[in-house]
Amino acid sequence: MQCPNCKAQIFEGDRFCGECGTDVSKITGNEPDNGHIKMVSDTNQQGKAGTSAPNRNTYFKTVLSFIKNSFLRPGRMIGADKIYAPSVTSGTVGMAAVIVSLLFFIMGRSLAGPYTSVPFSVLFRIFFVLAVLIAIYYGVTMLMNVLLLKNARSWQQILHDFSVSTTIVLGLFVVAIGFSAITLVEIGMLFWVVGSLLFITAPIYIFLRYAQNHNVKFDSYYSLIIYFIINAIIYYILVRIAIAQSLYYMEDLFMF
Repeated sequence: MQCPNCKAQIFEGDRFCGECGTDVSKITGNEPDNGHIKMVSDTNQQGKAGTSAPNRNTYFKTVLSFIKNSFLRPGRMIGADKIYAPSVTSGTVGMAAVIVSLLFFIMGRSLAGPYTSVPFSVLFRIFFVLAVLIAIYYGVTMLMNVLLLKNARSWQQILHDFSVSTTIVLGLFVVAIGFSAITLVEIGMLFWVVGSLLFITAPIYIFLRYAQNHNVKFDSYYSLIIYFIINAIIYYILVRIAIAQSLYYMEDLFMF
């Protein structure tokens, strides 16, 4: 699709042209509905109410559409009036987390070599740790928006926007594992670092998008300080748990 004013390329779901700012909502089908968000369901990508039960093909097509839009235009997806259904966003993040965990487990087994046994339970531990981290930072995003915004966004909106960022992060992790598997460890580490930093900073980016037009209870700079205080508390707890787990495994090791 093209903007009727400047002929720049526009996409389905855009409200304004990215070049000239012309309202293109009538062309893209993203007209605002009195400030309420429109939801793209897993049964119909245009958001119209469906009467029949969703089929797998339609659901996975919607998931693929969500993934494609997340990578192509994340800035327009976050904070948009038209969002994907929670079943799509959470399902996408869940499947991506399973893939990352599986690839990381396979890479760990290959690095361990034939003489070191890596039990299959490690896969579940990797997935559990990844799921807990995702849940924690989704909770941080929710906390920031509930406590610091004058008009808090709905949990569906926050889940959608957080899932956009998390999908990109997990995609970067897949690329990192791929480069590490072909012995390009330095490039793999670069993607790991970029993905990790993006994961950590995603809640504050989403919050700042919501905080536009003075929709904040405090100055946005102090909101940033509050965010880093919350992060410091989280990391303190996680480090204490990691140290306790390490000491537990060391005690078991020395017992034998």
